[in-house]
Amino acid sequence: MTKQNALRGLALTVLVLGLASCTAGKLSQMAKSGAPSFDGQYFLAGVEGVDGDNKQFVVTVKDPARSPKGARAAGDYEAVGYCIQQFGTSDHSWSLGPDATDAQLISGNVMTLRGTCAGW
Repeated sequence: MTKQNALRGLALTVLVLGLASCTAGKLSQMAKSGAPSFDGQYFLAGVEGVDGDNKQFVVTVKDPARSPKGARAAGDYEAVGYCIQQFGTSDHSWSLGPDATDAQLISGNVMTLRGTCAGW
């Protein structure tokens, strides 16, 4: 192994450890803040409207392998909050939801769910 390759490997290791530390720190903050846990786990999750249409949304949940059941519940929680914020009701339906298989929902280290708020 050349010196340059060794330095690249070291830099990559430091980067990976730094990112892991950031995620662990964020999850620790969530636990202290009273954020909800799902199946005993905390998840970093987010939701966005699709193509300017607030009714349709996509939820992403990071690191679902820690608890696929918990990640599904976290995704549903995000969907409910989004629909309440956008339309004042928690009613929503799934086009790719928690009942789908892990293979359908999980790609890499992210679970993706898709749905539609009921609207007004």
